[in-house]
Amino acid sequence: MSTNSNQNTAAVGLSKLIKPALNFAGIVGTVGGFVADVLSPIGPIITYLIYISIGVLIISTAILFLLPANKRNSLKSVSVTSLFFAIIFVLFGQLNEDTENGFLGDNIEFVAEFQSTLNIIDEKLDKISDQVAVVDEKIDNIDNKLDQGFNDLAELIKTSNPIQNPSTPKDYLLNAYLYKNGGDLKKSESSFLKFFELTESYKIDVLADYLDVIGSLNGRLYVKTFFETTNSNDEVFKLFKTIYTSENDEIINNIKKLDINTNLIDFGIVQASNNANFWNSLAFKGIETMNQTAIDLNEYQTRLFDKGLADLAYLIINPLNVNRLLYNPVNPTTTFISFYYESATRTQEIVPLPKFQKKKLAKNPKDR
Repeated sequence: MSTNSNQNTAAVGLSKLIKPALNFAGIVGTVGGFVADVLSPIGPIITYLIYISIGVLIISTAILFLLPANKRNSLKSVSVTSLFFAIIFVLFGQLNEDTENGFLGDNIEFVAEFQSTLNIIDEKLDKISDQVAVVDEKIDNIDNKLDQGFNDLAELIKTSNPIQNPSTPKDYLLNAYLYKNGGDLKKSESSFLKFFELTESYKIDVLADYLDVIGSLNGRLYVKTFFETTNSNDEVFKLFKTIYTSENDEIINNIKKLDINTNLIDFGIVQASNNANFWNSLAFKGIETMNQTAIDLNEYQTRLFDKGLADLAYLIINPLNVNRLLYNPVNPTTTFISFYYESATRTQEIVPLPKFQKKKLAKNPKDR
C-alpha cells in the first residue's frame, strides 16, 4: 500500500515539475523558434538557441547535484525547461536546415514578403547597405558594368550584395562569386549551376572556379565524378572533362585528339601540364623523355601566349583567374613548361668533354 502511495506521490511531483516547464517552454520556445526561423537569413539564430539551451541544461544539471536536497526544486524547473527548449529548437533547426531563408521563408509567401520588407536578407549578405534603395541602385550599376564584360568583377565582389531575386545569368554569376567569397559554398554551387543552365555555355575561368567550389565541398575526387556523370557539347566543357578524367600519361594525346578550337587545345595542354604530378610521372620514364616532352610542348605554349589567349578573350571573364591555371603557383611568372624547357635546352647545349687518354708508359724506365 505504501509503495503505491509513494509511486503516486512521485508521479504527482513529476507532473507538477514537468507541466509548468512544458507550458512555458512550449509557448516561448515555439514563438522563439518561429522568430528565429523568420530571421534565419541574418545568421544561424536557431543554432545559437540550441547551444544556449543545451548549455543551460548542462550547467543547471551540474549545479543540481552540488546543492542540498532542500534547495534543488527551483533549479529542477530550470533544467527541465531548458531541456524542452533544446528539443523545440532542434526540431526547428531540422526544418531550417538546407534552406536559404528559413523553412517558413522558403515555403510561405507572406513570410518571404515580410522578410523582404525587413531587409533581413540584405543584412545577412552584406552589412554595408541598410536601405533597399541603395541596394537597388548598386544592382543597377552592377548590371551596367557586367554588360561591359565583367572587367571589374573582382571589385564588384568586394563592394556588392548578392541579389535577392536573381533572374539573369549576370545575377547568378555575381551571386556565385559573392557566396564563394563569403564561404557559403552550397549557395555558390547552385548559383554557378544556374548560370551554366541559363547560358548553356561555359567560360574557362568560371568553370575552373566552379570546380574549386565542388572540390572544396565534396573532395577533389568529386570533380572527376562530376565530369563522368555530366555531358555537354560545349568546347570548354569537353576540354576540362578531358583534363580531369585522363591519366597523366594519356592527357596530352587526349587533348590533341579533341575536335575543338585550336587555341583551346593549346590552352588545355599548358593547363594540363601545369602541375608537378604530370612532370613527376615523366621523370619516372627518364630525363630524356621529360626533356623531350618539354621541348615538344613549348610549341603549343608559344602559340598560346603569342596570340591564342587574346583570341580566347570571349571565353574568359576574369583574366586573373585564368593565370592560376597556366602559371606555377610557386613562381606566378613561369609555367611548368618554361621551367622544364629551359632545363632541357641547357642540357642540350652542354658539349661532352673528350675522354681522357692515358699515355702509355714505356717499358724501359730510361725511355720514360
